[in-house]
Amino acid sequence: MEDDSVEKASTHRQPGPCTKKAAFKATRLTPTVFLVNEHSDIYDERPFIYVKTISSANTLLILDTGCGGATDKPDIKITSLREFLETCDVEDNEGKPLNVGGKMQYVIVLTDYSTPTPNYSTSLGVVVHHTPGHTPDELALWDESERMLYVGDTVYEWEHIIFPKEGSIVQWLQSMDALIELVGTSEANICCGHVTAGRPAKDVLTAAKAFVMDVLSEKESVRSRFEKRGEVSVEYVQAGSRFSLICPERLVVVARQKVLAA
Repeated sequence: MEDDSVEKASTHRQPGPCTKKAAFKATRLTPTVFLVNEHSDIYDERPFIYVKTISSANTLLILDTGCGGATDKPDIKITSLREFLETCDVEDNEGKPLNVGGKMQYVIVLTDYSTPTPNYSTSLGVVVHHTPGHTPDELALWDESERMLYVGDTVYEWEHIIFPKEGSIVQWLQSMDALIELVGTSEANICCGHVTAGRPAKDVLTAAKAFVMDVLSEKESVRSRFEKRGEVSVEYVQAGSRFSLICPERLVVVARQKVLAA
């Protein structure tokens, strides 16, 4: 585990009243899934964390762990995700914490994982897919029972999709095609690492891919150029700002050569 805000194994704690302000807020997305928003991080990322209750396995499946509660707001006293989950009342959960007293164990999936991994099913009813592009090790989770796709930072709306220098637009497009095929034509929703949660999956995926293809075909113009991590990066912003992109210019050049020439 890369984040100490939630420990892998749970030791039972006696719940007490949560009277302190927390760095997190939780709302219900589905009968089993809660969206936990880390709303006041110092990086201004406001990441989305997804918590799925799997009662049959006495487990909380946590997708990503946010920014570790890092905040510069002095009135926020609860910065541990685990403390929030075990002690803070959630209105959408009948006014109770999501894991009262730490009685359920935790399983954590980080969508930006340490090494590439093949697709595989878990005993918790979700399928993990390797979706390289945004980063070489990006993961997505598919919950067939609730028709919910979790994609981390691969795509989202209304904020810049930011590729690091290790990313690949070529691989990203391939992963998008795979995810579009996965969700198919049936109703499915997508949950992203920022901003977008519970939106129609196929619409978000196909619209994001179309925007990036417009970037490659130069239908979208460069909004700005700047140096980042030792190389020139570019910014593109779609009219209306639904989708926008920041990445090393090199990634765009390589993708134009490989994708448009194919």
